[in-house]
Amino acid sequence: MRGLDDGCLNTGATGCAERIEAFYAALWNRNVTVDFAHPTGDLSSYDLVIAPSLYLAGQAASKNLTGYVRDGGHLVVSYFSGIVDLNDTVYPGAAPGALREVLGLTIPEFLPLHENETVTLSDSRTGAAWTDDIEVTTAEVLAWYVDGPAAGGPAITRNAFGAGSAWYLSTKLVGSDLGSLLMDALNAAGIDAAHGIGVVEVVTRSTDTEDFHFHINHTDADHAVPATGTELLTNTPVDGTLLVPAGLTRVVRTTR
Repeated sequence: MRGLDDGCLNTGATGCAERIEAFYAALWNRNVTVDFAHPTGDLSSYDLVIAPSLYLAGQAASKNLTGYVRDGGHLVVSYFSGIVDLNDTVYPGAAPGALREVLGLTIPEFLPLHENETVTLSDSRTGAAWTDDIEVTTAEVLAWYVDGPAAGGPAITRNAFGAGSAWYLSTKLVGSDLGSLLMDALNAAGIDAAHGIGVVEVVTRSTDTEDFHFHINHTDADHAVPATGTELLTNTPVDGTLLVPAGLTRVVRTTR
C-alpha cells in the first residue's frame, strides 16, 4: 500500500485504500464475511481471494497466488496490480508482471481516464478512472469496452488456470456494478451468498458440525429475515423467518 500511495502514484485512479474499501463494502453489503490475508500466507482455506490493488507484488507473493489458483482457488485482481517487485522495480516486459501467467493476459499500455470520464462495457456496466490495453493469451473475455480509449478491447477477463480461475478487472466499476461482478465471482467459487443485500448484517461462524449465523440489526427499526434453526439468545426455534429487533442481535444455530 505504501508504495502505491506515495508520490505521483497517489491519485484518485490508483489509490490503494479507496479500492480496498470499495471491495470490502461491496462484500459487506452482501453479507459476505471478509478476512485480510497476506499474499505470501497460506490461502488454501479460502475459496475466493481478492487483490483489489496489488501494485507491489514480490516474487514470493506472485508465486503463492499462482499456486493458489493452480490448486483450485479463485482469484480476483483489479487494475494496476503486479506492477513492481519488493524493491519497487518494474517487472521487465508487459504488465501485470509476475501475474501474467495466472491472469492469462498482457497489458502493453495503461489507458487511464480523465477525471469524471466514464466508459461503457458490453455487459452494460460502467467504468471510471482507468482502462487497460489488454492482449489476452489464455484468458476468456467476459466484457469488452464499448467506448473510451480502450474501445473494442477486453475489460473483464477470466482465466482457467490449473484447477482454479483468475479474474481481471481493468477499470473502476461504478455503483452497484462492482457488487454484481463480485457476486459472479462468489458464485463461481461456490460461496453461498444467498442472504444477499439487506439491512441486517449476517455473519456466519462454523464448526465441523454446526453453523452459527449472527444477525445484526444496525437500524432503528425491527426487520424480518429468512432463517431456520434455533435462536440461541431467546432459546426459540426459527422456522423460515426471524425477527431481529432494532439495534439488537440474534444468533441462529443450524446443524449440518
